[in-house]
Formats: sequence, structure tokens, C-alpha cells
Amino acid sequence: MDNINIIVAKLINKYCTNDPFEIANEFGINTIMCPLGNIKGHYLIIANEKVFFINSDLSQIDKTIVCAAILGHTILYSDLTTFCLNLDFNKQIRQFIIELLDNIIL
Repeated sequence: MDNINIIVAKLINKYCTNDPFEIANEFGINTIMCPLGNIKGHYLIIANEKVFFINSDLSQIDKTIVCAAILGHTILYSDLTTFCLNLDFNKQIRQFIIELLDNIIL
């Protein structure tokens, strides 16, 4: 696997943005905001359609971070078909978020 900073740089260059919502859209991933209780976000593949569920009760900054985290999981761990985000991010995902959201204006 390439270094995470290289992966993120390629994404930003290809899509001309570091907005995780825009990049997810370019990947054909639907993003749905809905109440999720204590869960920050959830990723599912439903009938071959990739969907990010993001907790609508989060602040816009947190929604962006969660979207970046789920996007990171779908790119770095592409063999996963479901993912639930309610705990701390692992080291690779933290690095992905930092690299992607560097200099983003929220």
C-alpha cells in the first residue's frame, strides 16, 4: 500500500478538492444524514450501492471528520462491506483525516 499521504494527495489532485463529501460523491457513494444515537457514522453496501450514514446530531465539523474517517476506511480497507464508527480512530485513519482535511475551511 502506498503511504497514506500519497494516497490522499492523489485523491485531492484527481478530484480537485479535499472535501470528503465531494470525494465520496465522485466515488458514487451516497451520504445520508440521520439520527444515529451514540454512533457517529456507519458504512454499508446495500444492493451494490455504497452508503455513508452520518449522525445528523453532530456539528458540521464533526460530520466532515466522520465522513473523512469513513471515506478513509472505504479506501484503505476496501474489502470491508460494513463499518460502524463509534470509537476512536486507528492511527492510519487519523493520518488519512489529517492529510485530507489539512487547510480545509469549514
